[in-house]
Amino acid sequence: MTRKEMTNERAQSDVRINSAERGGIGRSQIESLFKTHYTQMYHLALTLLFDEAESKDVVSDVFASLLSGRVVMRAVNAKAFLLASVHHRCLNVLQHKQVQERFARLLTEDADTLSSDNTAVA
Repeated sequence: MTRKEMTNERAQSDVRINSAERGGIGRSQIESLFKTHYTQMYHLALTLLFDEAESKDVVSDVFASLLSGRVVMRAVNAKAFLLASVHHRCLNVLQHKQVQERFARLLTEDADTLSSDNTAVA
C-alpha cells in the first residue's frame, strides 16, 4: 500500500469516527443551541468586528459547520465551544481584512511607481 493510499484510508477512518461521534448531537439539539446562544455569540462577534452583517455571517458559519458535520462538537460545554468558535472565526476575518488591505496598498504603490517611471521616461 502506498503512502497516499494509507493517508486516504486514515482520513476516511477519521471521517467515520467523526460521523459516529456526531451521532451524539442532532439537528434538533443544534437548533436548540442556536436559539439559546445566538444572541451572545452575535454580540461577541459584533464586539470584535464592529460590523452587523459580518457578525451574523460568522455566527451562521459556526452553525452551518455543525450542521454539515465538518465540525464535531462534544456536548460537554457547548457554550464555551460555540463562543470560542465565533472568536476564532472573527480573528480569521480580521486577519483576512489585513491581508486584503496590505495587498491593496502594495498594488497602489506599484501603480504609483509604474506611473512615475512612465512620466520620467516621457
